Formats: sequence, C-alpha cells, structure tokens
Amino acid sequence: MSAAGWTLTGSSDEPGWLLLPRTDSEASRRAWVDAQAGALRDAWAHTWQPEHDHVIPAMLGAALARRRDEDALAFQLWPTNAALCLIVHAAVGDTDTAEGTLVVPAPAAGDLADVRTGDAVPYDSEGLGPGVHVPVVGTVAGATVVGAEFVFRSGTRVVAVSVEPTLPELLAILMPAIHGFVQSLVLEGPAGERFRAEPAGILGAAPADQWATA
Repeated sequence: MSAAGWTLTGSSDEPGWLLLPRTDSEASRRAWVDAQAGALRDAWAHTWQPEHDHVIPAMLGAALARRRDEDALAFQLWPTNAALCLIVHAAVGDTDTAEGTLVVPAPAAGDLADVRTGDAVPYDSEGLGPGVHVPVVGTVAGATVVGAEFVFRSGTRVVAVSVEPTLPELLAILMPAIHGFVQSLVLEGPAGERFRAEPAGILGAAPADQWATA
C-alpha cells in the first residue's frame, strides 16, 4: 500500500493474516464483514459454532474500525479456528525535524488502562534495516496485556509496526509470524529508491566498559 508516494509491501509464510481494507461507506464495510465471516465459516467447517454467527462478524467489524488513516497496511491475525485474534498496524510517517518526535501514533488504546512502554532494544529487519523493538504493557479488566512497537527511521521518514496489546499467551504464539512479517517489509519511493533505516541512537555497553562488585 502507498503513503505519500511511498509503497510499503510485506508478506508472511504463516496463515491467518486477514488484510483490513480501507472502506468508504457503511455498505462497503458491511459487505466486507459478511464476505469474511462467510469465508471463515467455510474454512472452519465443523469447528464453527452457533455463537460464531454473531461473535465473528462483531470481531471483524471491530477490527475494521481500528484501521487507522495513517496505516499503509493493517491486519487481523487469526491463529486458530476460534474467536481469538490480534491486530497489527504498519504505518509510514515522518518525524518533526525540529523536535525529532514521531508523527506516527501508537496503537489505539481502546479500553486499555495504565499503558506503558518498556526499554527499546536494537532490532534489525532484513528489508528495512536497523531499528528498535519496544515492548508495550497495559491492563484491561484487571488483566495484563502486552504488545510491541517496531520503529525504523531514516532522516525524517519512519516506518512503524504496531502490535496491539493482547493476552501474553496469544502474543507468544503469534510473535514468530510477526517477526517474519517485519523482516519481509520493504518501503520503496516513487522513483524506485529503497528505504534503509539508520542505526538507532541507543546507549549501549562499549567493549571497554567494565563492572566490578563492591
């Protein structure tokens, strides 16, 4: 998908990635939800339960509503034949050159409370170059949920992949597929130029650093 003349592409070898399209009317949203619910019903076959007739369309509609305007790509991941999924955003944006702050927002918090991020660690993507991986932690209905941010920057251009917080067990199952997707991402400009991120300025231990116990 394109953002400001740049095209972000990605792939996954794992099943269950449902692309969330841009829709411009309630009729188109309803048509998409009905079509995807029907496809899931056929794919799940005998594992489809009567309650899924209402639950699955509701989950599909909720995911479609969470697609952000700035998303170049957005997905709902279905790891198994059950009402269990998570949402991944991939956005292309710019930084404020004066402040150096990201214009691309973090995932929508929804009903999350006490959202916080952990320490950024270096992360290399085969298609985008060096970036950072930032864990995200929050609470919903008293339960801990976890997500992730992967951010890559070159000059003023930024690619941000956001994994909306979900149950830790679900994220653990899907993280290998998410890593594979982030590794596959490629951003190309209108003239065919390839985005390549610059190393992030994270303070780390130098070879000469030494520590000793008291």
